[in-house]
Amino acid sequence: DIYDQVSTSIEKLGLHCECQGGGRINHNSAEKKITVYGYSMTPSLH
Repeated sequence: DIYDQVSTSIEKLGLHCECQGGGRINHNSAEKKITVYGYSMTPSLH
């Protein structure tokens, strides 16, 4: 996970960080586009 890779470096700068939940990142290098959006595994209850 990216959070595990960068959180120590962020905290060494004196900043606080925490992971708020899951999400998805879609990287399209051909279009030079990155889309970041939320994602939940919780089933919907109606």
